[in-house]
Amino acid sequence: MNGTSHLTAWGMAAIALGIAIVAGCEIKSKSDNQSGLNITPNSVEISLGEAIEFIASGGLEYDWSLEDESLGSLSTRKGDRTVYTSTLNPGSNRTSQVLTVLSFINSQSGSNVVNFHASAEAFITIVGDVPLASRVTITPSSVSIKEGETIKFSAIGGSQYNWSLANDAIGLLSIRDTEETSYTSIGDPGEGKTARQDLTVTSPEGSFTAIITHIGNETPDLTISQTKTELAKDTTADFTADGGDGTYTWSLSNVGIGLLTAQTGDETWYVSHHGTNILLQQNVIVKSAGKSTTAVITHLKLP
Repeated sequence: MNGTSHLTAWGMAAIALGIAIVAGCEIKSKSDNQSGLNITPNSVEISLGEAIEFIASGGLEYDWSLEDESLGSLSTRKGDRTVYTSTLNPGSNRTSQVLTVLSFINSQSGSNVVNFHASAEAFITIVGDVPLASRVTITPSSVSIKEGETIKFSAIGGSQYNWSLANDAIGLLSIRDTEETSYTSIGDPGEGKTARQDLTVTSPEGSFTAIITHIGNETPDLTISQTKTELAKDTTADFTADGGDGTYTWSLSNVGIGLLTAQTGDETWYVSHHGTNILLQQNVIVKSAGKSTTAVITHLKLP
């Protein structure tokens, strides 16, 4: 009896010691093992500004943490649920975030201390919002404009705005820090030519660039007051130019039979100083903005 009693006592002591050792251990676990601790959902994709609620189950008390605090934020760190908000746009890339929940029990019963910990993870894939500017837009996004014209632009999708130009030499903005602005063209690239202007709006939510195409003003057709006339020796004819760009140069096809009183300006006089027994032709040529037009003078025979 005494031997049996001693064995029983030693056996009970060993069992008690074993229980005390196990009860003092910390158990690390994931969502998919025997701990029973889970996060729902346990795998998601998310983009900048989006928010997703995560719910923990299988534990008693919960602490939440993030692997990388720079990628997002949590609405709370305690409790069985939290909301994760993405605060980073990886652009054309994708990046990963790990959300961890820790469930624990810390209690004491007599001389036995119970310290049971389990953890579970959810995996968040942050998808790039390409381009970032797509969250903020400008209306209109593409326009054509001529010198002196004004076009109104409006921005949407942001909380505050700042407007800027790629080239301040060819355009003016009416205002730079509101959701609307007006752009006025002050540059003419020339007839048949274009020039690009980038109008960008920037906000905390992103940026967007509208394309403004400056179109060269068409030069008015060049005309001359008379295109054909006949002159005798020592007589004159008056010529006036119109159109073009407002600057004019005059010339003759045959300087030996007449002369011009002016080679520049919008008006000139032609003086015939040659007489002959045959008809002679003289061309009065005016040029402006790369264009030209001609008046034909016929020198009459001498009587």
